[in-house]
Amino acid sequence: MKFVVYRALLHKYEYVEEVFFICREEENFIIYKNILLNIEDPNIQILIS
Repeated sequence: MKFVVYRALLHKYEYVEEVFFICREEENFIIYKNILLNIEDPNIQILIS
């Protein structure tokens, strides 16, 4: 299971192309998935697989 976040703008960086979250436990996967799904930013594209 992994999360992929594209085009994330962070306060210390001008541009970040990709960020990967790898969760080995189902409970952590669900927690991070819910957090990421609640991000409302037109500059961030979130793909969950």
